[in-house]
Amino acid sequence: MFWLGAVEPHPSIMRSNQGIGVASGYDLDAIEVPPFLPDVPEVRSQIADYLRLIERYDEQLGQIIDMLEESGELDNTLVIVTSDHGMGFPRAKANLYEYSLRVPLAIRRGAAVPGGRVVDDLVNLVDLTATIYEVTGVEPPERYPITGRCVLDLLQSDREGIVESDRDAVFFGRERHTSARYKNRGYPMRSIRTHDFLYIRNFAPDRWPAGAPQPLGDDGQLLPLDPTLSAVFADSDPGLSKAFLLENRDQARFEPYFLYAVGKRPTEELYDINADPGCLVNLAGDPDYAEVREELAARLDEYLRKTGDPRVVGPEYDIFESYPRYGQIRKYLPPEKEPEEWRELKVPAVSTQ
Repeated sequence: MFWLGAVEPHPSIMRSNQGIGVASGYDLDAIEVPPFLPDVPEVRSQIADYLRLIERYDEQLGQIIDMLEESGELDNTLVIVTSDHGMGFPRAKANLYEYSLRVPLAIRRGAAVPGGRVVDDLVNLVDLTATIYEVTGVEPPERYPITGRCVLDLLQSDREGIVESDRDAVFFGRERHTSARYKNRGYPMRSIRTHDFLYIRNFAPDRWPAGAPQPLGDDGQLLPLDPTLSAVFADSDPGLSKAFLLENRDQARFEPYFLYAVGKRPTEELYDINADPGCLVNLAGDPDYAEVREELAARLDEYLRKTGDPRVVGPEYDIFESYPRYGQIRKYLPPEKEPEEWRELKVPAVSTQ
């Protein structure tokens, strides 16, 4: 067993390698900007840096594969390549949107896994745990049963597209990512993702999803909105895109992008991920999608109850809030003392017309 946890393309590396994308020959005009970010040179440049650092990881992976091949162990090794979260940009990382959940997954095991295929079954990273137990012949724990399903049948099949039709949904959850709110509170979310839709439930829509707008200084006064601070977007990662949104948040053209990242959200969100992969058009209140919303809400409830999620089954519904944080703790105003102007910071409604 060997685990390579590469630092690329994490924010600290991106900050110290700012401009590496352009310097490596990336054409900024060819960059695809996600719809929840403004299409400006600063954002395109950060995406180029991000892509170049992914390439740097790929180069390390290539070295490992070469070493395995030289030792004669490549075809006897299960190689799993994935990521632990989506892209580290505002409204992506530390959320449950499509750009937050969708991570790369490539698996190789020589002749045992027919290559050259793309399988569209929905799998989750917890399925990799079940797969590793199966491959190694180790019995999984009984006291805390694993929830994943082994993917060996998918790997060993020679079929493309949908291989197992019952893999039609995956489930996700998020609690606390960093110290970003009053009394170190999190932003509890749960979601279900099918082939066509993403349904999200926000358990505390009164809280700030990306962190309260401004922390308090040592003197108890509000600190300024500064792109160098992890004040806004404390649950995301800093960079050129974050700085740009903060600096241009009052411009009519860019305000919606700022609110996509930091604004308060409704209790329920529903997105057609094929038509709207950026997850900007919330269909939860659309009568035409009421049946879809009800079905996915019921499936999510069933799964949360089956797995004993305290947010639904209790009795300590807020038990996650009680877990201590041993890293940096920021101070914030209690909600009832927040400035009146903050109340307007809500995610904008996007018309389907």
